[in-house]
Parts: sequence; C-alpha cells; structure tokens
Amino acid sequence: MKKPILNEAVMSRRDMLRGTLVVGCSLLLPLTIFSSPVMAAEAAAKKVSKKSVHYTGHATGEKKCGACANFIAESNTCKMVAGKVNPAGGCVLWVKKA
Repeated sequence: MKKPILNEAVMSRRDMLRGTLVVGCSLLLPLTIFSSPVMAAEAAAKKVSKKSVHYTGHATGEKKCGACANFIAESNTCKMVAGKVNPAGGCVLWVKKA
C-alpha cells in the first residue's frame, strides 16, 4: 500500500504567531487613529450643566474651583462641568487636589 504524498506547506508556530500579530495590528490601528476625536467628543458630551451641580461664581472656604482636582487652569474649564468656570467659583463636585 502506498503512502499519500502531502504537498501542503506546513506553517511553523512562529509564522502563525506573526500572522496573528499582523492581523491584530491591522484591526486595532484604525481604531486607535480614529478613536481619539470620538472619545474627546464623548467626554465633552458627558459634562454636566452648571445648574445641576449648583455652581456659583464665588465660593467660600477652601472648596473653590482653583483648588479642585477637576479644574483645568490653562483653559479655566472643568473636567466635569460644561463651559468656562471661575477659579474662585465652586460646586458640589469639588475634589481636593492630591
């Protein structure tokens, strides 16, 4: 009885891993490139209104926007509240800077 001749190329484990890496990177690269503007827009959409967090332009005590972990001094904005905020203002979302 004759043995069948295999003409199939056997793929090595290294070649299989390389192929998997190439396919994975080719799928993730567009997601990485195009997701940053989308993520920024989503973050902006998740900000709450000043009214909903009882924002005032002049807070008393240490709980002022300028001393809050969510305050962005370069733009006078907040990570949580929509719109510009006064560094002397305050709201209920105040978090002490670390």
